[in-house]
Amino acid sequence: MIGTLLARSLTLLAISAAALTSCHRESDENLGLGERSIYKVRAVAINSLDKPSELLHALSLPGSERDRYLGAHKVEAKSTLRMSMAGSASKEALDETYAFSTDGRGNFALVHDNDHGYGTEARLKDGELFVRPRYGKFIRRRPEAEEPETLRAGVERVAADYVDLLQSGLAIDVAGKGDWQGHPVIALKFSRASKPSRPEVQREIERKWRDSVVVDRIDGAATLDAATGAPLAFKIDAAYHFDREGKQIDVALSYQEKVSPTMEPISVPVDVVESPRRPRPMLDRQQLLEGLAERPASQGADTH
Repeated sequence: MIGTLLARSLTLLAISAAALTSCHRESDENLGLGERSIYKVRAVAINSLDKPSELLHALSLPGSERDRYLGAHKVEAKSTLRMSMAGSASKEALDETYAFSTDGRGNFALVHDNDHGYGTEARLKDGELFVRPRYGKFIRRRPEAEEPETLRAGVERVAADYVDLLQSGLAIDVAGKGDWQGHPVIALKFSRASKPSRPEVQREIERKWRDSVVVDRIDGAATLDAATGAPLAFKIDAAYHFDREGKQIDVALSYQEKVSPTMEPISVPVDVVESPRRPRPMLDRQQLLEGLAERPASQGADTH
């Protein structure tokens, strides 16, 4: 069972690598990470960041908003996930790294790797998208409407995904204020809630296991821009368990990320191939039918 769950997590990278070269599609399940939807933008309530729901909103800010607030910046992150079945000495592990940089004007570069040999890389430069599974060749194509934000969310919303999963057992305290590269910031500290709330009831069958999540331990911290709520640093170490098919799964996770200014330009990759044209059978069929309808009767069906 553990191997199956971890395999599903690993297929996220395989699926995204394939999807990057065609149309984007998400996996049904990813070991507790949330869906990569793009949140509707509203201002972060700075005075309510001690509430998990408001911290979740701040961590879910779209990339375009982060660019507007922070300008050119980069994000470096890494995560460690350890899973085991209760009573079993066998453990499955997954280590991931994330690197992301943006010029603050819409162009960006990202790399997502893990220790199982899967990974993806993408760049957006002047309206053109360059994507590849790690160590393959970049494919150049025009991005679909929300694809740039969705790609960015795959890196920038990892912290939000973990908070979403664990918020029923998360307590947040305001630890103080400070300064980051000229930005006034607010510091938060995490701990395990003395009275956990009830997890949100999941409607999708493949996510029902989340109803049984129990947080055993949490500690960590976050630093956010005091004016906008844009995340600048985040760290969480936690242990939790959940039930799956009548068996308890124990999970230990560690995740940390930091944001820093950057002046690195976003460049076009060197090793690039053009995206193959995808067939459009419905459009081609319609054009064919219209062409036949316009043909003179004398040019009708071939009598030979």
